[in-house]
Amino acid sequence: MSRRRQLPDPVRRRIGTGTRVLGTGDLTGGGGLVVTTVGLITWEDEEIHLDRLWSDVDAAGWDSETGTVTVTWVDGAPATDLDVGDGSRTRELVYSIKERVDHSLVLLETVSLPGGGHLRGAIRRNADGSLFSQVTISGARRPPADVQERAEALESRVRIAVGLD
Repeated sequence: MSRRRQLPDPVRRRIGTGTRVLGTGDLTGGGGLVVTTVGLITWEDEEIHLDRLWSDVDAAGWDSETGTVTVTWVDGAPATDLDVGDGSRTRELVYSIKERVDHSLVLLETVSLPGGGHLRGAIRRNADGSLFSQVTISGARRPPADVQERAEALESRVRIAVGLD
């Protein structure tokens, strides 16, 4: 039986027909997750709890002692902890998550701001292979007055670096 057929109906419908399933797993507290070429979906009792694109992910890390994958988001949403346990299947799932995050991030440049904080300019890849730029700010209590100009200059640099106009 394929991994796709094992998924609850609402999850299969959300994934659609053109998207490849890279891995599925059970969450320790109940429910499950699926890693696709497009994004990450979690559910419990056939209700979808999380449905995010890889380009929304800032980083993902696995704590092998607790069996937890922690996903942080570029939009500043609270981090998501996925309790996936341990085992060979879990390691394959974690590797799929890492590979998808890495695949979505083409170029990254971080600039420190005066007074603390950082601007992060990234070139990200959509599921269809197209590229787009993304600029985020973090850790700045009081951004400098010229933060917009700094962000625009950073975005311009990363776009030029990959040939985007």
